Amino acid sequence: MRGIGGISPVIAKEAVCLATGAGAPLTPGRIVASLREVLNAVERGPYSPRIYQTPKGPVLAALRLEHMSGSPGQGFDTMNEAADAYYAGLIESQRFASIKAALLKDARTKLEAAHKKAEAIEADLAKSARADEYQLYGNLLMASPGAVADGADSVELPNLFAEDVGTVTIPLDPQLNTVKNAEAFFKKARKARAGAEILRSRLDAASREAVRLAARLKEIEEAEDADDLPESGASGEQKHGKVAGGRGKVSAPPFPSFTSSDGFEVLYGRNAKANDILTFKVADSMDLWLHAQGYHGSHVIVRNPERRPDIPLQTILEAAEVAAQFSEARKDTSVAVDYTFRKYVRKPRDPVPGQAIFTGNKTVFVTPRKH
Repeated sequence: MRGIGGISPVIAKEAVCLATGAGAPLTPGRIVASLREVLNAVERGPYSPRIYQTPKGPVLAALRLEHMSGSPGQGFDTMNEAADAYYAGLIESQRFASIKAALLKDARTKLEAAHKKAEAIEADLAKSARADEYQLYGNLLMASPGAVADGADSVELPNLFAEDVGTVTIPLDPQLNTVKNAEAFFKKARKARAGAEILRSRLDAASREAVRLAARLKEIEEAEDADDLPESGASGEQKHGKVAGGRGKVSAPPFPSFTSSDGFEVLYGRNAKANDILTFKVADSMDLWLHAQGYHGSHVIVRNPERRPDIPLQTILEAAEVAAQFSEARKDTSVAVDYTFRKYVRKPRDPVPGQAIFTGNKTVFVTPRKH
């Protein structure tokens, strides 16, 4: 590209790929010859318009490209059709990226606010923990009314309610007498105890809201297209359709899948929303359910149409490897994966997307692997 003006990265890579075909050494002469071959094909055709999908995004090409032969591609009859599809996809991708960025910013802001709210409530709750201290002050004042001088701003009294009798310094309002100071402490103690109940309730609500917002943020982060975003207009049923027979189950094709060595179909969810749909709307009661123990990650389902109680161990291990791979433990060398039948899995009270609780489970230890 530095030596020849007007050559794009795609054409340059194709020329180098052709020049090194069949293990030939890369020489300037071979590069020039292969470049001429590419340019002649561009000039005379025949054309084969395609859009190649690569990890860095789609690539629009007029010809079949040897260096992208391993990438999935879609062919078109004319270059105009290919260009229309390419730029429509590019616009949609940019639109999705813009919406996702806005949702991420909003979710992070709300999650940060929820954490700050919980921290503020915890601070107030710590203050309310002084109820017993206030009660003690009041009791000691009432037990020693003659020991307090009028107009004093504090008094040191023996702690009559402790096994090892020591002294307690009590701050006083100098404008109040001993009994009034004691009554003021009793009032503070009652108020602190009542406030503590309210604060604990508010802290529980704030904590649950933080968990919900954290799950929402993770769902947005994992979204790969507009349908995965929380604000998507289509529900799971609308997007995935219904299974014949009126059972209300949704169809399986939207989920990544593979066939185990024993011939069982294995599916997994890509994100929290997909996990919910897969586990609670797709899976049957005797399908096997797997999830990495103690980590966020994919729900994995082993289809069991014959309702066998004894899924082969090899299939369980292969499904467990996928559960480990698509979890936060993917970089570990050994991951515990729980498995049980779907009928033993249910949603918790006040669930967030992707949450599940289960019983009757067993555990295997596997190395993460993508099938």
